[in-house]
Amino acid sequence: MRIIADKISTKYFTYDKENKTFSAEASDLPTTFNFYSRVFNDACDSGFTLISEKTGNEITFTFEKEDRQEGELMGTWFNSYSKDNSLKDIKVLIIND
Repeated sequence: MRIIADKISTKYFTYDKENKTFSAEASDLPTTFNFYSRVFNDACDSGFTLISEKTGNEITFTFEKEDRQEGELMGTWFNSYSKDNSLKDIKVLIIND
C-alpha cells in the first residue's frame, strides 16, 4: 500500500487545539486541490494529505462523513490515517460555503 493522495499545506487551514480539528472553507482552498482524491494505490478510500507549514510533516486524512441540513451539504469530515497514536484523533472539517 502506497499513499498517492493530493497534498495541501496547513496554511489554508485553522487549527483548533481543543477539538484537534483543522478547518477551512472550501472556497479558500486552491481550485486545483481535490479533497476527494484517491488515497491509496490499492484501495478506493478518498481523502488527502495535509503538510505542516511549520515542520513539513505529513498526515493523511480519509473521508469520514458529510454533514447535511435539509439536503444541503454543510461540511465534510475527514479522519487522520496515522500509525502515530498522538495523531489519530486529529480531524479535518471542510466547510461548504
